[in-house]
Amino acid sequence: MHLCGSHNWLSYRGDFQPRGESVYRVTIPEQVQLAAGIVEKLFLKRVDEEWNNLLHLPNNQVEEMMLLPLISTWIGVGRFDVAVQRAVEVAASHNCLTVLSILISAASERLFGADPNTRVSLLQSIGTVWGDANVTKAHLSHPQYNQLAKNLRYLMGRLVRQDEAGLREVIDLYAQIWRNMRVLDIEETTDNFVQTAIAQSSQSDLNVKDRHKTSKKRKNK
Repeated sequence: MHLCGSHNWLSYRGDFQPRGESVYRVTIPEQVQLAAGIVEKLFLKRVDEEWNNLLHLPNNQVEEMMLLPLISTWIGVGRFDVAVQRAVEVAASHNCLTVLSILISAASERLFGADPNTRVSLLQSIGTVWGDANVTKAHLSHPQYNQLAKNLRYLMGRLVRQDEAGLREVIDLYAQIWRNMRVLDIEETTDNFVQTAIAQSSQSDLNVKDRHKTSKKRKNK
């Protein structure tokens, strides 16, 4: 078994020469969790400070992509719920839609901390916060607004197979919000959306199978 005390790119700037390091392998879960908790608190304290400092800058000095590393840090230390709440709130209050759009896109895939329950919670947070804040002309004119609506619709489509009951509840509860955000068409009902998403998902599965068959035929030739 080989143990490395630290990554050379982190501590030694690319030096691959052996170092005389002492490395400890701790196998007591409680001690590992305690140590991890101490480190996580340092990250959380720092990211909270950075977030508050950025939001206190004048609006014309706040760049959306400056917020993204902070959102990623919350996710990295296992606080996906905090990342969601902050991203949703800053999108509604400061019109920082890019950050929320990227988070929604990532949450649709295999993002650390994202599962059917947290995806439904993400939609609930958006429905709650945006229900209070309302969709403004500034939101609608944002360059990423259409992509945000598209990513939300895609996330909902993924949830049809993962938690249809939870999805139906959150669509029904915030139906007007989704229409205001252009995620749902004006006349589109929950049943319409679910049926369309199931049909598209089934077609996607067929397309994947067809590609696999085609690939096998080519290999056999």
